[in-house]
Amino acid sequence: MKQKAVVIIGGGFLQVPMIKEAKALGFATIVTDRNPHCPGARIADITLAIDTYDVQKHRQVFSSLFLPDTYGYDVCGVATCGADVAPTVAAVAEELGLPGIPYDVAVRTHNKATVRAVLSKSPVTLHQPAYTIYRQSTTEEIVRDIHDGFFRHGRDKVVVKPTQQAASRGVSIVGPNDNISAAVEYAMEYGQEILVESCMTGTEHSVELILRDGELLYQNIVDRIFSYVGGVPMELGHINPSRLYLENSDLVARIIEIVQDAAQVLGVFWGPFKADICVTPKGHVYIFECTARLSGGWDCQATTPYSTGRNPIRTVLMLACDLPMDKDKPWLPTTTGGFAACAAGFPKPGAIRSLPARADFTTDMVNIMEYHIICREGDVIPEYKHCAQRQAFFIAKARTYHLAWKYAYEAATQWAGMVITDEANRSQERTMVQE
Repeated sequence: MKQKAVVIIGGGFLQVPMIKEAKALGFATIVTDRNPHCPGARIADITLAIDTYDVQKHRQVFSSLFLPDTYGYDVCGVATCGADVAPTVAAVAEELGLPGIPYDVAVRTHNKATVRAVLSKSPVTLHQPAYTIYRQSTTEEIVRDIHDGFFRHGRDKVVVKPTQQAASRGVSIVGPNDNISAAVEYAMEYGQEILVESCMTGTEHSVELILRDGELLYQNIVDRIFSYVGGVPMELGHINPSRLYLENSDLVARIIEIVQDAAQVLGVFWGPFKADICVTPKGHVYIFECTARLSGGWDCQATTPYSTGRNPIRTVLMLACDLPMDKDKPWLPTTTGGFAACAAGFPKPGAIRSLPARADFTTDMVNIMEYHIICREGDVIPEYKHCAQRQAFFIAKARTYHLAWKYAYEAATQWAGMVITDEANRSQERTMVQE
């Protein structure tokens, strides 16, 4: 009898936990990633060098084989986590005749403009910021329209972003006196379709659902911590579960209902669904983005299991492989396991001359459950413009909400301060000369 296998789209750091979980469930793993030497390749049974965004190549590779007998394995599921590749997952599932959402639904959730347009035709539109989509417009036209359509009507700031990117690539927050042209041109580096929306003020959260035939199997909310220096929305980390579970259970129920309604309107009745939201001081809920995938940023991968004892990655794998299961319990996150936080490390920009040895920065990190260093010596750290440029992640667990963040943030800051870059050396030299 051939061994059962799972196809996992993506072999990066954020997909490694899913590869490990699939193996824990007894599956072999077939991983696709543009980089044949990706982190997941070290533990996957088979790694195929295919760009995770190349839907047609994935279709070609998997449709040319006797299905579902693939590479000598009995393939029974396809999934991912922490990768914005829902169309690729859906396409492979379609080719293999495996559980998944329809390909057109996956494509619909992958484009911010399409999401906005679909939600605008439903009551969920009340939970969207005011927005405008620009296609093939010039920078001058967009800038003029932002002044006339947003600032003239009392908007203090707007968010300018491309419609098909993740990790805040191409995103800027600008006001009427800022360099709006530069923000538009930056977004255009990632595509000619631009989304401009009102900048909402409030707390930011990530909401994660898992659905089965419209039934809610799992839900969780985390609090996202951001810096907005220079108009760059940089996520510093998150705390899991959200303090909303302790402070406002009615608001939690309303948030889950709104996000589930958005999933239904978009046609997502099965599998993972993630939404980034804002809750204003008056309690209004706005959806910034939503898509049919599990979260990144070490949310479902680490802080959820540490803080709530639940395993959304395992739940998605079991769904993808059509395995029998009960609802992921406990139904609601509890604080019996305390809280977990993930904080990102930001070394000074420049070429990395030296990274601290493990013993140098782990001495006082007894509360750190795990950490992940993305950069290596010789890498060049650019000026930070989006969240994909974060260089390290430290996950802490603690009894209280504030302690979890304190431990994670202090560890990330300590590590970042010990990284030596060329820029850091030059700054130090200038200081010595001045002295």
